[in-house]
Amino acid sequence: MEKVRILICEDDEELLEVFNLILTMEGFEIEIAKRGMEFKQMLEIGSYDLILLDLGLPDLDGEHLCKFSCETYGIPLIVISAKDNVATKVLCLEYGADDYIVKPFETVELVARIKSVLRRHKRHKKASEKAETENLVKWKDIEIFPAKRKVMKNGLQISITPKEFDLLLFFAKNRGKTFQREEIVEALWDSDSLYRWSRALDVHINHLRKKIEDNPSNPVYIQTVPGVGYRAK
Repeated sequence: MEKVRILICEDDEELLEVFNLILTMEGFEIEIAKRGMEFKQMLEIGSYDLILLDLGLPDLDGEHLCKFSCETYGIPLIVISAKDNVATKVLCLEYGADDYIVKPFETVELVARIKSVLRRHKRHKKASEKAETENLVKWKDIEIFPAKRKVMKNGLQISITPKEFDLLLFFAKNRGKTFQREEIVEALWDSDSLYRWSRALDVHINHLRKKIEDNPSNPVYIQTVPGVGYRAK
């Protein structure tokens, strides 16, 4: 079983010694950044399960780092700070911090809160994965994940535009059916006159074929029905 990796951003040497002793004893693997810039660099190259972030850093604003970390990486984050005012706590929690601990604190409380945050994120991840799997749409060797608007073929992710995704999901859910162009436009983009009165639909389908078909000139997913429209096979 892999160890939980914790990135600590703190410049207090005495406190770092405590962190190193207690968290290592609990089985966590820790890495330390003593400056905000060092912290950002480590986030770019490392992989972490949890962040402990002090707000009182010598080079960068701690609240800014909290917001940056949550928005950019989405890693569970606990703020550790001597700032004991409601405004700062609320701000950090709104930025996405999972918890806020005021210095000084008992180490047993810190460990308990770390474990609580990790459990909460583990439950959330399992729930998200379950929802994604339950909503999964399979079409031959293509997997479509509607919640994340992600498409995989043979285990590799395909990069497609929002319009192409809408088309792919529509055909995947209507396999075996033949549709006129007007019916497809009506189902997907009713209010968009561009698609109603132009060949934009055909252009999108041609682009989509190039991404999902092994041989776009002989499609096996989306076939053209001359004089009618398209059929999902």
